[in-house]
Amino acid sequence: AQPAAVLPVAHFPRCVLRAAVMPDSKPNLTRDRWLNKSSFILAAIGSAVGLGNFWRFPNLAVTHGGGLFLVPYVLSLLLVGIPLLMMELSIGQKFQKNCFDAFARVNQRFKGIAIAGVMTGSMIVIYYMAIIAWALVYLVHSFRSTAEGELVWKGREEAFFFREVLDMSTSPDVTGTPDVSLTIGLFVGWLITALCIFQGPKTMSYVVYLTMPLPIVCLVVLLVRAVTLPGADVGIHFYGYGSPSNTSPLGNFRVWADALGQIFFSLTLGIGVMPAYGSYNDKDSNVIRDSLVIAVSNSLISIIAGFVVFGTLGYMATEQGISMEEISEGSVGPGLAFIVFPTAIATLPGGTSAKHFFAVVFFLMLFTLGLDSAFSIVEAAAAVVHDNWKHYAPASVMSNVPKSAISPLICLLYFLLGLGYVTRGGLYYLDIVDRFMNLLLVFVGFVEVIMVGWFYTSTGSVMPLKKQLPDLKNLSKDLLRTSNDAVGYIFAAVLKFIVPLLLAVVLVLGWVDEANNPYGGDFYGTSWRFLGWAFYILNILVFVGLAFVPYQMLDDDVRGASVESEKGRGEGGAAESVNGSGSANETAEAQ
Repeated sequence: AQPAAVLPVAHFPRCVLRAAVMPDSKPNLTRDRWLNKSSFILAAIGSAVGLGNFWRFPNLAVTHGGGLFLVPYVLSLLLVGIPLLMMELSIGQKFQKNCFDAFARVNQRFKGIAIAGVMTGSMIVIYYMAIIAWALVYLVHSFRSTAEGELVWKGREEAFFFREVLDMSTSPDVTGTPDVSLTIGLFVGWLITALCIFQGPKTMSYVVYLTMPLPIVCLVVLLVRAVTLPGADVGIHFYGYGSPSNTSPLGNFRVWADALGQIFFSLTLGIGVMPAYGSYNDKDSNVIRDSLVIAVSNSLISIIAGFVVFGTLGYMATEQGISMEEISEGSVGPGLAFIVFPTAIATLPGGTSAKHFFAVVFFLMLFTLGLDSAFSIVEAAAAVVHDNWKHYAPASVMSNVPKSAISPLICLLYFLLGLGYVTRGGLYYLDIVDRFMNLLLVFVGFVEVIMVGWFYTSTGSVMPLKKQLPDLKNLSKDLLRTSNDAVGYIFAAVLKFIVPLLLAVVLVLGWVDEANNPYGGDFYGTSWRFLGWAFYILNILVFVGLAFVPYQMLDDDVRGASVESEKGRGEGGAAESVNGSGSANETAEAQ
């Protein structure tokens, strides 16, 4: 008998050809899986919920009209956040691949944006872990007492943070050596991260049952205490109605840009996490439902965090006899977490034991909020390395490296790269890199949505533009697997038109703002801003450069790709043979 491998394509039954051509029709039996649906949901929510939910959202709300800020915030969630989250999860879930391999199957010319996203995420998590190290140092200090039994930072909170914990220099040009305490905290943070993900979803499925509920429990404990403090009603009223001096009408574009930026950054979009997490799901998982649960949970936690923050600030304003405008100045970012809240905790009514208890709860919350986000970003990078190692590593290097070895090695590398953030100039470096990473994330998200909305092929081909513009119906059905035409059309239309437009506007405004008002002014100078732009340009070069590098398909895709190639070889080729043999095949099946 003639081997099947050399039979003409037309001799295969149509059902066999369809199974070979469609990449998602072949089950991936070797892909790691979540323990169950709840472990995936907890991991995804944990990745989305981070320090920004606690120290950025409340400040934006107050600046832009309090409760009125929810109007652009919710619209941004519906028009950008949820569609992008659905897109990233569905791509990973459909192709059962990490972001690099999944994007290459969407369109090979755009595969480099996945690497740019992972690189951006890596830069973020390296300095993010430094903040986690600060929280660990404070957590240890929360168990210490002065001779009077008070918290060690009471009465000198600002000096304690900048001088004792950070030993901060007066200029970014003065670096010094890594601080011992912060280096230990940094190492412990990376060690715990490595232990959480050393076997991918196998270990994460268990870890998230502790790391996700724990910060929520801590947040609820702090919420109960905050709303029962004297003067809490003053702070909550300020949170709900906003600052009279800073209230921005909805006609102000900055309000909408800030709302859109908060949604984009807080959902961990653009850095490869959600495609990786989606790839560990079964292919028939309900992407629409999952995305709604993740996005809504993330936003609700942000809103609850605002009550904790401003209930506490209201208490401080009442105790100090000052206005909410005064107390809220500087109450954002590290200043809120490591100066304002330690001050509030040190002056809480009750005994010293209560103060130590709430200090432990608060910094444990910060640590666990950061941990889930950190290990999700590392997992995205580890998935890319693990899935592609044997195809791109030099022949002299071991070709089959287990994931349990890759994740700890990545953590070790990131630990070494992050030592600069625990030096005397570390806070300056964190500040300047964070500024440019935010702009870079918007760029990555913009290219992603252009890739899927306008160049989606599901086979990674690089056909001419006119042949690969996906129609709305096919795009939505292929990714979402929904039979609801209305939902599918809305999803596809938003991806093709609304999201690219909104992200492009935010991106251009960010570039213009940076050009007209260089970040840090004369303090940072040209050299440090050049470092930020260098990170930006490097990622863009990676994206452009990889567009021209041939993509090496993995072994389990070779047969499907070969049949797809045969299928598209001209008018008289295999595709015509398949079509021409359709009636014969149908007749045979009928007989």
